[in-house]
Amino acid sequence: HIDRLREKGVAYLNVDGGVSGPNFWASASPLLQSTLMRVLNRVSDPVANKTLKSIWHEKKQKVGTLGSGSDYVAFQDMAGVSSIDFGFKGEENGYPYHSCYETYEWMTRYGDPGFNYHHALAQVWLLLIINLSSELMIPLDVRDYAIALDSYIDDISAYAEKNGAPMPDENGHGGFDVTSLNHAVAKVGKSAKKLVEWDTWWFGQVFGSGSLETNGLALERHIRNDKVVDFEKDLLDIQRPGNDQGPWGLSGREQFKHVVYGPQLWSGYDNGVYPFIRDAIDRGNWTEVQDMIEKTARIVDAAAEHLVL
Repeated sequence: HIDRLREKGVAYLNVDGGVSGPNFWASASPLLQSTLMRVLNRVSDPVANKTLKSIWHEKKQKVGTLGSGSDYVAFQDMAGVSSIDFGFKGEENGYPYHSCYETYEWMTRYGDPGFNYHHALAQVWLLLIINLSSELMIPLDVRDYAIALDSYIDDISAYAEKNGAPMPDENGHGGFDVTSLNHAVAKVGKSAKKLVEWDTWWFGQVFGSGSLETNGLALERHIRNDKVVDFEKDLLDIQRPGNDQGPWGLSGREQFKHVVYGPQLWSGYDNGVYPFIRDAIDRGNWTEVQDMIEKTARIVDAAAEHLVL
């Protein structure tokens, strides 16, 4: 159903090892970060008598980057459906993961006596579903994505330097050059800002007139929602107008299409950002690396352009 998912999928919520301790964690597409924080502010830790959000900030936690160790991979990296993976965990070595000791008895005695954290997990899960499915304005925030994309440029640049990236010549030519990618990411930020300005205008129009939405405003809102939902899918390297010259997908791993997220070439679990660029770095082909920078920049730029209302 991948074509159907690319056409209509809004988000994928993944829970794998749901509860193995008291500490909440999450990895997600940046589009889902703000909605997650809203939800965590409404769910209390069953022991600490604080909201999960307040504990999150006390611990200075951050939403992680999705790797490739669970079922969200097909949705995020292949179908372009924004995904989130979350749960509660304990000590790294305290959970008998995938062993004969991973039993109901272990959970009731050690993992989560009374199933209180399972209850909190269900609350987070359900509130995420309600937020994403019932709000008139689908709560996906592109501003967070723009910030993440910018930080990922630093990550991939550091990785390239670590792996012997060539330096530009005396005229500033050649070398590892992410100028085009910087421009594309900046464009995402500008498009996101305009989108927020439109959202503010829409709220003023609707709630300033007794919460009455005209047919024209409803049509514009549907267009807005489609554009935000499509943003992640626009980051796929697939055949479409403006990207009709194949091959498409990661070389040798063509099932992976996302130009921002994908599993690392030599690791089955670790996350990797800008995978087209990273794979070329791992192959040590610096001409290909620059080609993949330009390709990634073109796709990110087109995704930013499509956001404009």
